[in-house]
Amino acid sequence: MQLDTTQAADNLAKALAELRPEIRAMLAEDLPEEQRLAEQAYGRQDWPSLQEHIHRLHGTALFCRLDALKILCAGIENGLKQHHLPSADAMSALAAEINRILASTVPG
Repeated sequence: MQLDTTQAADNLAKALAELRPEIRAMLAEDLPEEQRLAEQAYGRQDWPSLQEHIHRLHGTALFCRLDALKILCAGIENGLKQHHLPSADAMSALAAEINRILASTVPG
């Protein structure tokens, strides 16, 4: 399942608007660190650690209703559970979505 760009942007804006300010602040603080740790685990080929960080990101996406992040994390996490390693493109897409979320959490 993929979201088109307009739908993804609308869903992100709606999801972030529905979050309490302190939850948005936690996203802005926690997402970069979790992304950094996931990227380090990927670089080390530490698949159990990567799965742990992707699982955390997936949980955050579910809790905050971040549909595009949820889809990306689900794909990576399910692949890892089946011993399919994520591609560099999948990891890049994950980083891009986290950056999109972070850019949207900055007060306008």
